[in-house]
Amino acid sequence: FGTDGLDIGVSISFYKNLFDSVFVYGSLGGVILTEPKIEGFEFEKFNLQTSVGGEWAIVDDFSIVVQYMYYSGLLEFPRELNRSRHYVAGGFKWEIVEDVDLGFSVIENLAPFSNSADIVGHLGLGFAL
Repeated sequence: FGTDGLDIGVSISFYKNLFDSVFVYGSLGGVILTEPKIEGFEFEKFNLQTSVGGEWAIVDDFSIVVQYMYYSGLLEFPRELNRSRHYVAGGFKWEIVEDVDLGFSVIENLAPFSNSADIVGHLGLGFAL
């Protein structure tokens, strides 16, 4: 987060193949900030994030993806910006060539609307090593 201190984080994730074409994903993570004050902003000392999502492979090389994400409040001060954030995402993943995926999603905030981006587009390229 740009401090001189050492920030400590841990995350655990999982996925499960329910059927040949349906996958469920999830993660839970947290960060502890050792120096939470940066240039007039006071960050929460502990931050939590979690997500759950699903993927449905319509055909072998094309999937529909949905996800819900939760982030705890980031700032202790100013108070107006210290509310947890909730997002939903939807998009697709396409294997354009073997072991190379192109992904696109749109992320929308559910609430609150005063401390998070309203709508976000995400484009990614993944490679299997």
